[in-house]
Parts: sequence; structure tokens; C-alpha cells
Amino acid sequence: MEVAIGHIVFLTHAQKHAARLMEDYMLRLKLWRLQHGFTQEQAARLLGMGESTFALLESGRLRPTPHQLETLGRHFGAETESLFESVRDRVESAS
Repeated sequence: MEVAIGHIVFLTHAQKHAARLMEDYMLRLKLWRLQHGFTQEQAARLLGMGESTFALLESGRLRPTPHQLETLGRHFGAETESLFESVRDRVESAS
């Protein structure tokens, strides 16, 4: 739950933690794309989504669905899949 006082918004510990997880996820997504030399369009095609959807996911303006997290996890490998599971749990509990 957010508490707003004037223009200041206070977040709960859980919200801050979820925001850090999402920031980490976004950085890993972009790093994965760059390490493989993919454009956003190429990465989106590989993952079976539109370029604009991928760009929104990479920028953090769109929260990934559990299905998208599973797809991304398959391409990232087992090491980062544990991160995606953690993020997936947060996404599902926030929905």
C-alpha cells in the first residue's frame, strides 16, 4: 500500500523489493539482448512477441506476464530462471 503525503509517496518494504527485482530483470533482459547482438526487433521475434511489447518490457513500462517470464526464462537459461520465478511470484501476487 502506498501512502501519499503531499507530493511524496511512501512505499512499503515489499513494494521496494518488487521494484528492485523488476529493475534487475530489466537490466538482465537488455544485457542478454546486447550480449547476443540482437536488436529489439530480433529479440522480440525470437521470443514470439511484437517489437513494441519487447521494448516496453525492456524499459520497465510493461510488467511481464507469467507466460512472458516463462518464455524469457527458456532463452536465458536455468541460472536466471530462478530470478524470473521470483519476479513471476511478485507479478502474480500483484495481479
